[in-house]
Amino acid sequence: MTSNEKMQKLAQRYHDKSLSRAERRDAYKALELERYRADKRKPISLRLYTLITCILELFTGFSFIAMSFDIRYLSYLGPFNNFLGEHLWLFWPLFLSAIFIMVYFESKYKKPLYDELSYQNMSKANSIGFIVMSSVLLISAFLYFTLLHHKTLVITSENYCEIILGFFWLVRSASKIIFLILDYNGSKSDDDFVGVE
Repeated sequence: MTSNEKMQKLAQRYHDKSLSRAERRDAYKALELERYRADKRKPISLRLYTLITCILELFTGFSFIAMSFDIRYLSYLGPFNNFLGEHLWLFWPLFLSAIFIMVYFESKYKKPLYDELSYQNMSKANSIGFIVMSSVLLISAFLYFTLLHHKTLVITSENYCEIILGFFWLVRSASKIIFLILDYNGSKSDDDFVGVE
């Protein structure tokens, strides 16, 4: 049986509504593994892939937040105020560069597979990441309104999408940082830097 035939059979099994959820989940995992084996791109370790995407998502999140700022909110940065206020548009090409790098890695390397422990760690990391970023948001609001003595923060129809997208990408990057911490086992062996074969 060829690889394509195996994948078709596994895909049919995965979409078979008469099977139990556990059986369909097993079929999906087998399908993912078969697709991974059939992929001719170079493998990359899960930790390295997560680290790269984490950095890019962190940069993307900060870029969206920066692009949503009005110059008056940068007044407390002193000499950096004029420079940032006049050059916030530079975050757009930098953001597009981050997207290009991500697309490049996606095309050159095959995405690594998660094992059972990695799935559990990622689930925990997603929950903790949202809590951490929500806490950061609350602390930032406290600093902005209390310590910096600002009375208002204006969110308009022009910048609310950028703020939401920025927060979304920052949550994703925070989740990946936490995942890297949870998934780290202290091993220095070469097995940590190869993909699943």
